[in-house]
Amino acid sequence: MHDIFPLAGLSDPKTVKVPKNSPAGSIVYCPGCRVTESVYQAEGDADLLRARRAAVKTLQLANLGIEKEKVVALAVESLDLSRRRDLSCFWFAMLALLYAEETGLVEDELFRRALGPIWEKSQLHRGVLLLVRARARALTGGLPTAQGLFTRSLRAPLPPRLSEVCIAWQVENLVEMGRVDEARDLLREHGYFEPGKVIDDYPVLMAALGALELAAGRYEQSLNCFLICGKQLSDHAVYNPAVIRWRSPASECSSALRRRHLALHLAQEDVAAAKSWGSPWSAGMAFHALAVSQTDENTTQSFWAAAALLRESRIQRGQAKFYYDFATHLSEQNRLGEAGEMFKSSEYRAQVVDNSLWVERAARGVQRVKSTRSRQSLTKEEKGIATLARLGLTNAEIARRSHVTVSTVEQHLSNVYRKLRISQRGDLAYAMLPPCDWE
Repeated sequence: MHDIFPLAGLSDPKTVKVPKNSPAGSIVYCPGCRVTESVYQAEGDADLLRARRAAVKTLQLANLGIEKEKVVALAVESLDLSRRRDLSCFWFAMLALLYAEETGLVEDELFRRALGPIWEKSQLHRGVLLLVRARARALTGGLPTAQGLFTRSLRAPLPPRLSEVCIAWQVENLVEMGRVDEARDLLREHGYFEPGKVIDDYPVLMAALGALELAAGRYEQSLNCFLICGKQLSDHAVYNPAVIRWRSPASECSSALRRRHLALHLAQEDVAAAKSWGSPWSAGMAFHALAVSQTDENTTQSFWAAAALLRESRIQRGQAKFYYDFATHLSEQNRLGEAGEMFKSSEYRAQVVDNSLWVERAARGVQRVKSTRSRQSLTKEEKGIATLARLGLTNAEIARRSHVTVSTVEQHLSNVYRKLRISQRGDLAYAMLPPCDWE
């Protein structure tokens, strides 16, 4: 087991420096471990050898984003052949099943493992079991519960690479709940902002850091993180967005930065890759990014395509935000009845995952649609200033760029808040504004 999850150092998010024992030397990329030829050493156990070969093949196909049905079959075969005792087969198979959105199979396996004697006695086994349970819960619902499981898992004696994955998934979960400062403190607590610190698993950590910066409205920094993540995944032959999403959020950042061509290109690539893989949540989130990147009549069509796909999936992550964005788009089209229904869908999805931040945000959206104020559209000047504020510029910087006084900026922002029924600057990140005509 230690050959598959070797002890290793940590790495630095700022310096894009991959350690010598990086996954680039692995047979296949797998979050949390470096899979080398030693995985095939099964000490004369023919079934275990076959199980591990099946597990590695499962990850190879999943990373490429092809043959999803075969991936699921190989994952189940690996679990059966290993007699549900081998930790490596368990980790590989569980990841593959989560990529395939086979959450029912994952839950069944977690239940079986919890009753097995080896999983009760070994602290390492319990820690990995908790980590998979936390990830599954974070994807399907119950964000506070997932956070507690992540915390418990991190207290277990996990190998450094798995601890890093646990921290990254914790960060993403905190960001989903709007606890951005806590997420940043967690990374700081574990030394990820210290000079010279090395990351074992760049894709996982950069995706988490990108999500953190995106939630904080630091779009340039977020885009850089996601592009680094994508470069690393490409180097490891990982093209499936179900493994780690990076193109869609990078597209969202590009849209916020008004880099429309880049945003559209990234979203279109993600749609193609997600459709090839065939999991509804991945495809739905890709169509969401495509909708946001478009500025024509296809926007609404892409939103509806995303909604149809997401309804098929048990993966709830990001759905509250999707329905909120769709509702806001419909509001801007003056389709207030449909917008109200979408805000209610956002509120419901937030309740399913126990996300109080988005419950409150969506509820305000419902009230905004009911209010006569919601019928007031933003002027061109208000749109421009709101967009600059969303990019993180101060009022003084906006005033200089727009050639107006600071008091004028403040008055325009006050009008924007009133018309959009939001209470603070940070809420602009969740209000889709119509594109401005200026560069």
